[in-house]
Amino acid sequence: MTDVIHCGMTPEPSSETVDPVTSRAFQAFVKVLRLHRQALLRVLDEQGIHHGEAFCLRLVSQSEGISQRDLAESLHLSRPQVTKTLQALERNGFITRRADQNDQRLTRVFLTEQGRNEEGKFHGWIDAYVNQAIGAMPQTDKLELERLLENMAERIAELLRTTTTECER
Repeated sequence: MTDVIHCGMTPEPSSETVDPVTSRAFQAFVKVLRLHRQALLRVLDEQGIHHGEAFCLRLVSQSEGISQRDLAESLHLSRPQVTKTLQALERNGFITRRADQNDQRLTRVFLTEQGRNEEGKFHGWIDAYVNQAIGAMPQTDKLELERLLENMAERIAELLRTTTTECER
């Protein structure tokens, strides 16, 4: 039987079953996640682009001609949510949508020249953000951070392989 992880707000670990150093490390990690999200959203907001649109543009640029269905899966969003985002991107001239030549039930998404330019700006904003947040750290700290985060990613990936969440039921 697999363990169940509850969805929603990130709970703080119990001081009774988690040692203090592990608890503080977890709290620091959650703090970084929250601050990262706030900073990224602020950068995008200052540029006048909704975060959903920015990430959608990014995926379309990486997979030109991706189907709306695959885009929804990749973004972990419902098809109606993706349709709404794509409509906004289309209104702004960033994408075009066309029926698949082999399967008319599928709609494929393509960047326009304007969309490529916008996505390029997005890369620039992200590069500047990453350089400010991480790039300014000493090289040894960046290497240690990379090692620790990769280790944590492996542990979480294993946890996901062996657990079921209430959201997945």
